[in-house]
Order: sequence, then structure tokens, then C-alpha cells
Amino acid sequence: MYDHVDVYLDESGDLGSSSGSSRYIVVAALATDESHEFRRLVRAARKRFRSETGGAIEFKFNRSSAKLRMRFLEDIARTHSWIAWCGLEKSRMLPALKPERERLLHVISGSVVSEIARRTHARSMNVIVDKRWTKERQRDDFSRYVEKMVSLHHSGYFAPALEISHFDSMACEGLQVVDFVAGAVFKSIERADGSYLGVIGRNILHGELW
Repeated sequence: MYDHVDVYLDESGDLGSSSGSSRYIVVAALATDESHEFRRLVRAARKRFRSETGGAIEFKFNRSSAKLRMRFLEDIARTHSWIAWCGLEKSRMLPALKPERERLLHVISGSVVSEIARRTHARSMNVIVDKRWTKERQRDDFSRYVEKMVSLHHSGYFAPALEISHFDSMACEGLQVVDFVAGAVFKSIERADGSYLGVIGRNILHGELW
């Protein structure tokens, strides 16, 4: 049993429906009881790839070279962390959900976090998500949905004491790290390129495609 676990959450792909939009939307969760390892990982990457990043504040999978992506994922694989992800093929989206695309992120995120909670016996858990929504009501709606899913699906007799935190990813190393996980999953299902996902395969507890 863990005293505390941090769960970093990020998505890849988009919610659009135009010809230039992605075919899939992916949400990935990266959990750990050693968040300091993610801070160390980002600092090490910043030093190692200084010439490539040009002093950029934030690491992003889709702005990184193949070499940087691989090194990032190899370092993630060596941390004490575990992953759950869910992908949706947007062409199969229920018509009722199309007018509420942001709500769809609640559903997928709640499913992913609940899979982490189902497989992780912890006294407390902090779910950390990028500050996507500017309105407090939107953030509250998201938080309530995730809280509900964790209360329904958790390990042990009692649900963990849960906190939902909304951060700017530029100021949170864990969110930058999970961006690479989400990017690896997206690359695997959108582009049929599993080379990145294979690096972190041992860390994956759950993955599903809707």
C-alpha cells in the first residue's frame, strides 16, 4: 500500500472533426509514488539536449526529435511508475456526444484514472492535469467526474483521499513527462508506429481502444 501517489494526466490528438483533424483522441495517465524522479528526468534532459531545445522551458513530444523522444521514454521506463491509457476512434463517437466534445475528455479521463485507482492501493492520490479550462466551472465539472469514477473503482475498502490539481504544464515537470507517454500512445494508434510505445511497454498496466 502506498501512502501517496501522484497521477499525471494528458491527452494527445484533437477533438475536431475536419479533414485535417486526428482520427483518434488519446488520454494517458502516468502514476508514481516518486514524483521527484520526474523532476530529475526533466533537468537531466534539459542539460543533455541543450543544443536541441535552445533553452525551451517546456518539453513536448510533438516538438522533439526522435532521439530526444527515445531518451525521454527510456528514462521514464526506468522510473517507478505505471501507465494507463485509453484511445477513442472519433468516427465511432456516439452522436449524442458530438455537441459536447469537451465532455468526452471527462469520460475518457475518468476511465483512465479509475483504472489507475483500481490497480493502486493508496491512502491519498493527487490527479494532476494541465490547466486546459479557463473557467472555474469547467474545471469543477471535470474534477467532480473524476472523483466520482475513483469512488466507484478503487483498490481496497476505502477510496483514497483524492485531490485534483490543475497546473500549467510549463511549471510542472510531471505533466511534461506524461506528454511523452500520451504522444507515444497516439503515435502507435494514429500512425501505426509502435516503436515509442514499446519502450515503456513494461510500465503499462492498462490500455484500451474505444
